[in-house]
Amino acid sequence: MSGRCRWIAVALALAACAGDGLRVEGEPGQETAIAVVVDTPRVRATVEGAGEGTFLVDTGAPFSVADVDSFPQLAPGVHRVDLAAFGLRFADYELLAYDALGGAPIDGLIGADLLCALPAVFDYRGGRAWLLDEPPATWPADVAAAEPIWVDVAVRGGGTYSAIGCPACGTVDRPPTRVIARVVIEGMPVAALVDTGASSLTLSEDLVARLGDGGRPRLDGVTVDTAQGPLPAYLTRVGRVEVSAATRTSVPALVIPGWDAFAALSAEAGERVDAIVGGSLLRYFAFGIDCAGRRIALGAYADTPHVDPREFIGPGFELAGGPGQWQIALVYPATDAAAKGLQVGDRVTELGGESLADADAAEIDAIVAAVDVGEPIAVTIDRAGSLETIDVLVEDLLPDFTTP
Repeated sequence: MSGRCRWIAVALALAACAGDGLRVEGEPGQETAIAVVVDTPRVRATVEGAGEGTFLVDTGAPFSVADVDSFPQLAPGVHRVDLAAFGLRFADYELLAYDALGGAPIDGLIGADLLCALPAVFDYRGGRAWLLDEPPATWPADVAAAEPIWVDVAVRGGGTYSAIGCPACGTVDRPPTRVIARVVIEGMPVAALVDTGASSLTLSEDLVARLGDGGRPRLDGVTVDTAQGPLPAYLTRVGRVEVSAATRTSVPALVIPGWDAFAALSAEAGERVDAIVGGSLLRYFAFGIDCAGRRIALGAYADTPHVDPREFIGPGFELAGGPGQWQIALVYPATDAAAKGLQVGDRVTELGGESLADADAAEIDAIVAAVDVGEPIAVTIDRAGSLETIDVLVEDLLPDFTTP
């Protein structure tokens, strides 16, 4: 409840997977630590001469980007740099620099033009990644997943791209870049873009309408960071998703009303695309991508300790700030918190009878975790200098949903 109110959506492109002309120096196959945050992988990378930072690993971006606030040595525009990541050095690599990330807590993103230079494997459970010489017959090291299921994909689109918000960047050319997988969502065959940079399985409004309601849960009030800026959205669940033999039920899914990305994506891919395979599905699998071979691999984890079973359980609001300064940043509609009159901007001084004067986010989450669904938690707020304690029900904000 102390931060998962913003999600990351696809930036409209899955970039060049040919790897032609990219100079890679070093020994592939080195295990690299990644942090998985909001179901998206991040890695430390160094831009030689400009510094080091945390980069989103984004197979949905047509190029890599450095944020000019994090790398002030780089003026807005296109640069040729030496970039070090995954234990490798990418020499004379084309990097775009601009204010692209909208305040997200990352310093840049590594796009698919780099990620597809070599076959890649991502271990969401273990927080590790590898760029390899050859596609693996089995997972590296001790990845705790079933043997990889290789699935054919199409690579389509390509052409000239503009970086939204960076006039100084001009345009860049990319070969076919759209990695499209055939998935089955609740029995309906769908073409879907595969994107590690998207937090969630994302559905078009039209697909949601075709699937029907059927008692499907809905959580409004979500904000999504997209290439077009922050957009309002809602969360729901998909009863069953199949990618070849890889299957998952009750998958959290994102819907962004009025978002035109699917129309643009379909036009470029030359076929109707109605879904984006993002982190809320990928996190349940070890994931591999072999762009040159036009394949992806999925291997289900035997267990998922990295997925919080209470990720959508809480008192119906989100907090932002820090010790002694926690404020309500979001109140979800149609919750007990909304009905009890909690408001954005209310300062929360106590939760569950515990002072928040010195509490960090983990301590707040622990306080909430001690309360069962359907039970009240006492919330003491300071509104314009007036203190009030309100009992608010802890709710399952996105209940499980399955289909036959």
